[in-house]
Amino acid sequence: GCTDITIGAGGETFSYWNHLSDNSSMDELRLFNTTLTQAEVQTMINASDPYEPLYNGETFYMPFDGSYTNLMTYASATEVGTPSFAGVSYEGSDAYMGATDSYLTYPIEGVFGDDAFSVTFWYNVNSTPDRSGIITVGDDADDRNQGFRLFREGSATEQRIKANVGIGSGESWNDGGLLDATTGDWVHVAFTVSATESKIYFNGVEQLS
Repeated sequence: GCTDITIGAGGETFSYWNHLSDNSSMDELRLFNTTLTQAEVQTMINASDPYEPLYNGETFYMPFDGSYTNLMTYASATEVGTPSFAGVSYEGSDAYMGATDSYLTYPIEGVFGDDAFSVTFWYNVNSTPDRSGIITVGDDADDRNQGFRLFREGSATEQRIKANVGIGSGESWNDGGLLDATTGDWVHVAFTVSATESKIYFNGVEQLS
């Protein structure tokens, strides 16, 4: 029953714990309708530029190089507030830059698989504010049995990337792993969900499951 994905904030369906807009930088966001293996995640990290679709099940690719366009369909996201570009990126010419009360929305029709999906992106965490939504799919702020929420929370020095996934009859949690918020390093984040489990990877290494 979910209709939209929120990028860069908890959005309309996940702001009640103060997981609001994320001021961090994000680059190379991809969505898949299947569960990636660890080898596929590591291959993606080493992919050459310019981009050519190489990955099985890839349905969405937004490099943020000066636009909010999904290069798989050439459809653009809807801007809420004043999202912008960082002026730097992991690769390419630019990256998404979060701002207060700002994010992107994009229709999810045709993006995710029926019982499996993956989300990957390069991430340069900004710990101010100390919690935010990163990628969110939901249709009701009071119902976590649907959709999913990939988010972060912590302190000025470390941030934990976590996930909450609706499973219809209930919800599933993944406490992910900690990012050092003081280094300014780009980290490749991958989040996979199958019919039975979720996994979070940092730079191709599985965190908690």
